[in-house]
Amino acid sequence: MKFLIVTLVIVAAVLAGSEVRANEFECYQCVGTECQSSETTKLVNCYDNPGNNAPAPATTTAPETRAADATYACFTMRYEDGTTTTKYQKGCITKVNGIATCDGVSPPGATKLDSCVTCQEPKCNSVAGLGVSLLTLAAALYVQYFM
Repeated sequence: MKFLIVTLVIVAAVLAGSEVRANEFECYQCVGTECQSSETTKLVNCYDNPGNNAPAPATTTAPETRAADATYACFTMRYEDGTTTTKYQKGCITKVNGIATCDGVSPPGATKLDSCVTCQEPKCNSVAGLGVSLLTLAAALYVQYFM
């Protein structure tokens, strides 16, 4: 019985944190050194002016040619620019046929792409979001095995 209650509480907490309203999908957006600070990393709604949410050229479809029912995902790209520091680019990307890929995202300028990943949940391209998920998992495991 205790397991069922704990499971329901965890599921409710996860669902409450991932509520998405129609025409609202938020991702973090930044390029290069902007991604090093939460003060310079912006939180943007992908549905607001979708052609300008992701740093150019991450979104390749012009706003006027997109379907009204376009859906979005977040991306995080890691790239090298010849310095010893790895840099990042984050933003929104339009799903094509329901699939989010990094095909429409290019690293800025003369840089070398290291990796690019997409994620389907709002605000999922934040390191803090991963920390919250891991904290929730750790709490659930603790309750499961030690209480």
